[in-house]
Amino acid sequence: MAVWRKVTSIRGRLALLASGLVAASLLAAGLLVHDAQRRARATFETQLQETARALSLVVDGHLRLAAAFNAALASSPSLAVGDLDAFDAQARRALDGMAAWIVLSDLDGQQLVNTLRPRGTPLPADAVIPSLVEQLQAGRTVASDLMQGAVTGRPVLAVDSPVRVDGRIVYDLAYAFFPDAIANLLREQRMPEGWFGTVLDRDRRIIARTFGDASAIGRSATPDLSAAIDRSPEGVIDSVSLEGEPTIVAYSRLPNGWTVVVVVPRDVLAAGIRRSYILAAIGALGIIGLGGLSSWAVARGISGPIVRLSRGAEGVGRGEVFAFTPDGITETDAVGRALAVASARLKERERELADSLERQQLAFDAASIGTWDVDVAGGARFWSPEFTAIMGLPPETPPDPMLFSRMIHPDDFDRVTAIYDGFYAPNGPETYVAEFRITRADTGEERWVRTEGRIRRDANGRALRGTGTILDVTDQRRDRAAIAASEQRLRVAVASVPFPLMLETAGGEVLEASRSWWESSGQPESASTRTWAEAALAEGALVPLLAEPFGYAVPAGEARIRTSAGRERIWEVRAVPLDPLPDGRPLRLVAAVDVTERERDARRLGLLVDELNHRVKNTLAKVQAIASRTALTSRDPDEFVEKLGARLRALARTHDLLTERHWEGVPFRGLLDAELAPFTAGGAISLDGPSVDVRADIAVSLSLLLHELATNAVKHGCLAREGGKLEITWRYLDEADPAAGFAVDWRERCPGGKLVKPTTRGFGSRLIASTLASLGAGSVDYGEDGLACHMEVHLRA
Repeated sequence: MAVWRKVTSIRGRLALLASGLVAASLLAAGLLVHDAQRRARATFETQLQETARALSLVVDGHLRLAAAFNAALASSPSLAVGDLDAFDAQARRALDGMAAWIVLSDLDGQQLVNTLRPRGTPLPADAVIPSLVEQLQAGRTVASDLMQGAVTGRPVLAVDSPVRVDGRIVYDLAYAFFPDAIANLLREQRMPEGWFGTVLDRDRRIIARTFGDASAIGRSATPDLSAAIDRSPEGVIDSVSLEGEPTIVAYSRLPNGWTVVVVVPRDVLAAGIRRSYILAAIGALGIIGLGGLSSWAVARGISGPIVRLSRGAEGVGRGEVFAFTPDGITETDAVGRALAVASARLKERERELADSLERQQLAFDAASIGTWDVDVAGGARFWSPEFTAIMGLPPETPPDPMLFSRMIHPDDFDRVTAIYDGFYAPNGPETYVAEFRITRADTGEERWVRTEGRIRRDANGRALRGTGTILDVTDQRRDRAAIAASEQRLRVAVASVPFPLMLETAGGEVLEASRSWWESSGQPESASTRTWAEAALAEGALVPLLAEPFGYAVPAGEARIRTSAGRERIWEVRAVPLDPLPDGRPLRLVAAVDVTERERDARRLGLLVDELNHRVKNTLAKVQAIASRTALTSRDPDEFVEKLGARLRALARTHDLLTERHWEGVPFRGLLDAELAPFTAGGAISLDGPSVDVRADIAVSLSLLLHELATNAVKHGCLAREGGKLEITWRYLDEADPAAGFAVDWRERCPGGKLVKPTTRGFGSRLIASTLASLGAGSVDYGEDGLACHMEVHLRA
């Protein structure tokens, strides 16, 4: 620092700076070598890791293709019908020369198809792997670890996929291939010279690699690599190969648990770092020498132009225009041009400021705006001629704060005085605005004036100078009073209408609302539309209507209103803009009509039509099935007509009940009454159970079931014998949850001995069995004293 202070010329300091740069560059060169080595290693590791990731994507893509191949074969119709010969032929055609084969096994491991062997050749059974069976039962496709092929006698790999038949996992479909396929896949990626690839299975055994012989297949990875893979799904470590060679290893684990490893001998990295070091050192020395020479040359030609620039800057400070003369140095020429432009602009701005002050004064004169100025520290004051004219004073009246105070209206005096005192107090506000009344000095007339002021303070907050304006606003005050009266009349009109009507501002303030608005929405009066909307709107946010611009009429829109009683109503609303308020805020009128019942009727009609269409289609399908099955089990046309007519009448009775209830379900007791009405005389039938409603989609099937049971009881059961009884009881499946469903017990008690169980199954028997299964569960038994049927009806869809 002492040497630096003694060197006072620019040339000397530049020379000293160049020497420092040379010394710093030598130090930087040493650091550069170290940093180059570190960066080269980091770049190499990044490239190595990216290669491992890329290879893992390639291997994973191969496995995904195998899984897709399995998925295509698994959908074969031959498997659905158990035609394994046809499936074997289809699989061989699909492979079409691929380096793989297809194995189809049952879940016990017995091979059923193996395209490596001719069809009909006895096939072995593979060892059952519980974890594989568990994955297949879960419907997952699994890539195997390295295993010994039962047919090939060599290490093989496979992608196993489950095959469903009638909804069950029946087969294990495997796309099998030799590890060479993975090794060839890695070689095709053309890694850099000296780089090698390896793939490990989940047990960290070598599946394939691009170097060495096949003896390494099946060997375990080194302990340090296995430990690293367990810690993290990918990374780079220093290791030693199975052959004992120092290596750098990058690995990336696949989603199925396999790991792709890229191996590079450390000598490959060392050679690259040495080349980078030599080139970096040569470049650094060259730059140091060139920089030193350039610094010495530049130092010779800078001092003269800088001296000329400093003299020109002094002239600009005195208001002179700087005359620029180029020196041939870019930087100093740029500074010289900037000085020349700045000096010209200063002159121009002086002229513009003078013109602006003149225009401002003309504007004040035209608008009759007075100005005032107070030098607080010096005590000087200024009133413009417009100021004295507004106050009714002669133009030559000297500024006098006491005179001004006496002209303020007594009712406004305290308020205005407090504003002024706070304005000039230490650390007071920087601006103020006040409107108040004055009494003109010449006519004694009362006028309203508006004053605005701004103050400048020192560092301690004390007032230095205050400036401001004064304007006569008497006419504007009168206009605002008239508008306020009009606004009050509008509020009274809004409040008195008998339907929902609200007057609001753009800021969301509710100025007025009719009593019907609050009562119809079920909410207490609110100060803002947002607060009301959050409490009343079912969506929990403002409807788009409330966010529309105030300057346009908004067409009708719907809003869902949640009342205080928890009910939901639908309003159709419309907003119309009005003239703005005196303070400039936009204003609009919002009207609403309750259309809840209209909307509900429309939705109910639509649902009823849709449901009717659906039910008619289902009913026609049932009629077609009943007619077809009845024809197959009838001995002659008369029997067919009788059975079909009875079953169709059962359907008709159920449809009548559903229609009466608008297809919203029927009571179970109503179904029983409809089917058993012809047989209830004489007390032969007893019914007992709680009130249960049955959905429309269940009622049709349940009515057919009851009809068949009743028909059997009349023809062959208890109602066909003198003294026979039929007891029907039902109960909830879960007393705590009646909506879950109910159980029904149909018990026939026939005197005169046990009924003979039918030896053949007609359509009625099959209809009973299938309907019991579709409803939930049930059974039919032929007991000592008659038929007993138990059914469970699950009501939840």
